[in-house]
Amino acid sequence: NPQQFSLLSLFVLILFSFIFLKYVKKTRIGHLGLLIMIFGSLFNIYERYTTGCIKDYISFFNLFYFNIRDAAITLGIMLISISIWKEK
Repeated sequence: NPQQFSLLSLFVLILFSFIFLKYVKKTRIGHLGLLIMIFGSLFNIYERYTTGCIKDYISFFNLFYFNIRDAAITLGIMLISISIWKEK
């Protein structure tokens, strides 16, 4: 059921955001990464909730298919990782 999966995804997103904000040092790059990841995730959740699926429309050498929201999530996680790496 897409609606149940959307609710589960939203719960995981809120949990991850809480953990990040509580345990990771506050940096601009980390906050930017979290913001980008949250927006990408929320738009994916919205599309899954309204249409029942997420359409991937960008092909990368016919090996990977993704959408802009997936790219935003990946970029956000990369920025968060850089923030954590620079902290240590």
